[in-house]
Amino acid sequence: TQVYGLGTIFSWDSNAPTELKLTEPNTFTIDKVIKYSEENKQFKFILEKGDWDKVNYLVPESVDYNENVKIVTPGEYPMFKCSEMEGNLRDHFWGIPEGTDGKYKLTVNTQTLKLKVEKVN
Repeated sequence: TQVYGLGTIFSWDSNAPTELKLTEPNTFTIDKVIKYSEENKQFKFILEKGDWDKVNYLVPESVDYNENVKIVTPGEYPMFKCSEMEGNLRDHFWGIPEGTDGKYKLTVNTQTLKLKVEKVN
C-alpha cells in the first residue's frame, strides 16, 4: 500500500501525486506548509496513481464547511475510503481555519482510517 497526497499543497494530478513517506506499518506522513484559501479545499489522499475515476480516495468521514470540507486543527480525524468504481465517491477535502497558515505534519493510518494533524513550529 502507498498513500499519495492531492491538493493545493500537493498536486491535483492523480497520475503524478505527492508521495507520503512510510514511517511504520500502515502509517504514512508528510510535512507541508498549508495556507488558507477561501475555497479551502486543501488536501485529500489517494491509494494509487491513475485516472480520477479509477483510484481510491481517503477523504473526511464528515464535513462542516461549504458542504465538502472538514476544517481541521491539531488532532485526529476519521477518514472514509471511497471511489467512483465502488459507487460511493465523496468529493470531500480537508482544510484549515482562516489565520492558521503554517507547517503541518499529516499522518495517515490506512488500517485505522485515521488522519492525525500536527502543527509544526
